Amino acid sequence: MRTNVDAPSPSDLQTIHPCSPVLTYEIQNMRLDDIKCFLEVSRVGGIRKAAERLNIASSAVSRHIAHLESSLDARLFDRQGRGMTLTPAGHLYVQYARDLLARESRIQSELTALKGLNKGHVCINSTEGHGADFVTHLIASFRRKYPGVTFELIITSTKNILIAVQEGTADIGIAFMPEPLRGIESAISIKAPILAVMAPTHPLATKAHVNLAETLSYPLALPDQSFGIRRILESIGLASNLTFTPALVTNSISAMKGFARHAGGISFLTEMSIVHEVEIGALVGVPISDPTLRRTTIEVCMLGQRRLPSAVSAFLRHIKSETAAIKSNNASEKRLNNR
Repeated sequence: MRTNVDAPSPSDLQTIHPCSPVLTYEIQNMRLDDIKCFLEVSRVGGIRKAAERLNIASSAVSRHIAHLESSLDARLFDRQGRGMTLTPAGHLYVQYARDLLARESRIQSELTALKGLNKGHVCINSTEGHGADFVTHLIASFRRKYPGVTFELIITSTKNILIAVQEGTADIGIAFMPEPLRGIESAISIKAPILAVMAPTHPLATKAHVNLAETLSYPLALPDQSFGIRRILESIGLASNLTFTPALVTNSISAMKGFARHAGGISFLTEMSIVHEVEIGALVGVPISDPTLRRTTIEVCMLGQRRLPSAVSAFLRHIKSETAAIKSNNASEKRLNNR
């Protein structure tokens, strides 16, 4: 999405400054739906896309935007042929709107907390390989204790996970080796070495460990550039003068596992991505000797210095409890060899 990056004019600042009367009018008179629509349009750059994501009519989104602009007496968007871009006033209003929704969510959660964890909601963004088994197992075991807490699980890329946590649209982000992003902290770090994943009948499947050079003799399936695994492998290859020529490049963990099962090739994944396949004997995860690949982690991310709702705090404690048994890379490797 393109945005207008011109500096706000003095009149814009007067209209939209957080201390101005416009922004200090009674909160109960402000329609939260207006703000939600504003933030979604600012995120995707158009009324129609925002309406699709919010699952409401385009005309309703337009009305909410018009109502908010009228309430603030400020134009928040420039309407262009290809979409909508933020005005200087719109840029200034974005963070205020995010903070307001976050405060509203905290208030609702704390009111719920007065009644205990009979109610509550947790939004999690996770990468595919860890969301399918690891996160759903955690949700199921948590809900056995607190059945009134509901969850939303969104599977997306590491980049989008961090953005969602930063913007407050996700309470928790679960990502493999995320790059640093302002305001994001790791609440829990879980050891997750990268393994060479293959069928039990593969020539390398009975080895105690392999090195990357050995794997290059076989067809490889690699994730695309949006995956942290790909970034790490290419960094090691560059330093070691190894060239990866993948037979398959994909953004699907399922496709990588299928390639290893059916094509006689090798994929590179973490233990959590292949738990089910290892249990039924469909795949084997062989440790890789490169020390960098043994030190990789999955990070449970949250927005730093945020006062967490009770349900989110309780779920984070649950994750820590459930993952306490993962002691070391060696323990993971021993369980995955399945021989």
